[in-house]
Amino acid sequence: MKHYNNFRDSIILFQELLARLMEFPLPTMCVFNGTAMAGGCILGLAHDFRVMHESTGVICLSELKLGLALPPPYMGIVAAKLSPIVTNKITFGITVSQQEALKDQIIDETYGSVEQLQGQLATFAKRYAGFG
Repeated sequence: MKHYNNFRDSIILFQELLARLMEFPLPTMCVFNGTAMAGGCILGLAHDFRVMHESTGVICLSELKLGLALPPPYMGIVAAKLSPIVTNKITFGITVSQQEALKDQIIDETYGSVEQLQGQLATFAKRYAGFG
């Protein structure tokens, strides 16, 4: 924040990363191994599939709790990836637990151990590797 241009450049780079993820020609998977707030939540939503640890972390668009508006590109990702009902719900800035995120299809699966996660990643790779 000492140099406004660095802050602005970071936002532009983040938006470019999100666009690349959304247009990436292969399915992508995000692993939430803890809390996903604000940009972390948006970054995860830009992926095609999301998994989250079953007992660690929450998901929230926390900037909305501070009264900040969600920029249109970020709102576009939320609206594209979530159902209208869940989009409406999450844009109130609520904090969502793993089980609620699973029920609302914000995430696709949970994992309880590194071994279980590795199995899910292997299954994902086996299923989608041929798309490349």
